[in-house]
Amino acid sequence: MTKSFSVISDSESDGSSSSTEPWFCEACLYGLKEPPYCELCPNRFGAFKKADIGGGWVHLLCALYTPGITFGDVERLSAISWQEQDYKLFGKRVWLKI
Repeated sequence: MTKSFSVISDSESDGSSSSTEPWFCEACLYGLKEPPYCELCPNRFGAFKKADIGGGWVHLLCALYTPGITFGDVERLSAISWQEQDYKLFGKRVWLKI
């Protein structure tokens, strides 16, 4: 069973300009039984978005922090594509320091 990731705001007056509508991982919305494989990393768990290439899946964080990744639907951060990525970057690691 896929672990669901969602974001829900408790307060309408938290000062945020973002939407107060619940947000769900697209893999959860599609009802996948098993976590998908990310097209950009070896990890299977996390918040996924649908790719616009070959029906694959990409972690939202991988897409946001990998150079050359584009979004077909910028407002919803979906329809992820790596066609604009420089081929020299394939196989390179992206390190996030949090």
